[in-house]
Amino acid sequence: RSALERANVRFSHLFGAAKYGSGEDTLFLYSCLRAGLRIYSHPYVLGGSAMDSSSWFTGHNEKSFFDRGALMAALFPRMKHLMKWHIAIKFSKQSDLSLSQAVRWMDRGIRAYKKGTTFADETTS
Repeated sequence: RSALERANVRFSHLFGAAKYGSGEDTLFLYSCLRAGLRIYSHPYVLGGSAMDSSSWFTGHNEKSFFDRGALMAALFPRMKHLMKWHIAIKFSKQSDLSLSQAVRWMDRGIRAYKKGTTFADETTS
């Protein structure tokens, strides 16, 4: 904890169960690496989880691409548009959305992150 405090690394409250559906762990680890901290991993299993259903992931739909767009904007401010194509190509194959629709939803997520708005805000306006 003291290393995190010295490096001024904080856990983002925008991602996860908050504004944007996932990515809080990735954003935290990436922030640690950018701050020069070393990360240690170990294959020890701390617990398990039934993967038969999810309380938040309902498939690669508009919301998931929107949230991933916001995550790309947070993780890669300069390369967000390059990274969005990587994500859109990878996950649109597992979606009912076309590649161009996936990219458009990610663009909306990128813009929303900059404005501080959410999926609900953007779909009702």
